[in-house]
Amino acid sequence: MKNILPLFLLACFPFLPPAFSQAGLLDSSFSDDGKVITPFPVAGSDKIFSLAVQPDQKILAAGNARGTLNMDFGLARYLPDGSLDTDFGTGGRVTTDFGSGADVGKSVVVQNDGKILVAGYAVVNNVSQFALARFLENGELDSSFGVNGRQTTVIGAGYSEGWSVALQADGKIVVAGTIYSSPSSGQFALVRYDAQGLPDMSFGVNGQVIMPVGSLDARAQAVVIQPNGKIIAGGYALNGSYYDFALVQYHPDGSVDSLFGTNGYQLSDFSGFDDQAQALVLQEDGKIVAGGWSKSGSGLQSFGLARYLANGQRDSTFGANGITKLNFQPFAIHDAIQALAVQADGKIIACGYSYVPVYEVYNFALARFLPNGQLDLDFNGTGKVATAFQVGNDQAYAVAIQADGRIVAGGGSASGDFALARYLPGSVVSTPPTPFSVRSVFLYPNPVMQAVKVAYTLQQAQTVSIALYDQNGKMVIRLIQQLQQTAGRHTEDLRLPEGLSAGLYFLELATPSGRITLKMVK
Repeated sequence: MKNILPLFLLACFPFLPPAFSQAGLLDSSFSDDGKVITPFPVAGSDKIFSLAVQPDQKILAAGNARGTLNMDFGLARYLPDGSLDTDFGTGGRVTTDFGSGADVGKSVVVQNDGKILVAGYAVVNNVSQFALARFLENGELDSSFGVNGRQTTVIGAGYSEGWSVALQADGKIVVAGTIYSSPSSGQFALVRYDAQGLPDMSFGVNGQVIMPVGSLDARAQAVVIQPNGKIIAGGYALNGSYYDFALVQYHPDGSVDSLFGTNGYQLSDFSGFDDQAQALVLQEDGKIVAGGWSKSGSGLQSFGLARYLANGQRDSTFGANGITKLNFQPFAIHDAIQALAVQADGKIIACGYSYVPVYEVYNFALARFLPNGQLDLDFNGTGKVATAFQVGNDQAYAVAIQADGRIVAGGGSASGDFALARYLPGSVVSTPPTPFSVRSVFLYPNPVMQAVKVAYTLQQAQTVSIALYDQNGKMVIRLIQQLQQTAGRHTEDLRLPEGLSAGLYFLELATPSGRITLKMVK
């Protein structure tokens, strides 16, 4: 009689965490070594500034990419295994030009209808202004949005830069950024658009809100929308001689909420020197987390995190009086958080870059914090992980969490290309946004000799990949890569590598809707 390993629990638990998953390790099922570098057709200083995970678990990466003449919006889409999605744009990549000047995509979100919004700024007629582009699911510009899929907005009478985009429950679009009266004098700026990309005249003045924060200079870097419709913009503001973290809360009509912080805004000083927030994220309990960097009197720059209550006051249960700092190196010359995400268990992922003095280069840098602000030592054994792609500067600016809890970080590589890395989360698995479409998975015989069969049923047509891992989570071989299968029952006859030693292994079956890990003994 055959030895058969069934998975009966799939109906109730569609995503099973790999038994070998150690938090903070690079995920070797993602492009074999956990890292992906993507050049665009024209070589340039290309960077990912924002990431979004679609319901089908495809990964969208937005930033800037060299176009024919200047920098353009750059957008790429990846399959869950890290390969480019060739059904998107041209070979998985799209560049979008707004005019004769430089264009930079800073933030990406996916609408409920699957359309993709990228916000940033564009130089048009020598004036930098807010810029939005909307794409169909295949990467083509959506001609029903703005003017041929694009929209630019001049803020006030000065230069402006859009930096972050968020979607309201009613489908309206909020973009936060900065308007400059001079290179060293900025103010928070918000613009709200309707679903067609036109300025929403019910918001502020002609769809715009401009607000000075602190003294002389302020920059809005991030925006989030609370469940009650209030809008929070975060960044930094000059408060006398130094910059502080700055948060402002607005009512849904764009007016400032005077009950938030002090007269509508909150400034946070870490240690009497420059502190700049670059990212915001909302927790499930309504608390607000801001991340960026903080300098000391000696000039060392560290990861900086602050958490606030819904009323804008610092949360005293987080870190030390609402703030926490982290040095990646003994002498943190230039460490900075650029993006934040919250796991299903409430742990906070901070992503950015760290300068390594001994090599004089930057690396991707990720840290995980417990809900109380303490470093999570279960993450890579130290609470932090640094990743180098190439010899030179590799800097991360974006982070996203997939439905199975895996952590994706994006930025730029030393070669001037898009760079992605994916990390294992440990035992954290979030609720999948779409049902897993594989049922009745069997592996036999088990134990195996040299060949093994995997039988499974697909509820819909999709691609299937199967890889073999050792008990430490290191990929041994990819047995099937992106095999297109119809709905129904399938059996794969797999031959294991010659000379494979006896022991415990794992077969991972992956589809765009999730993955299953099966224990195997040889």
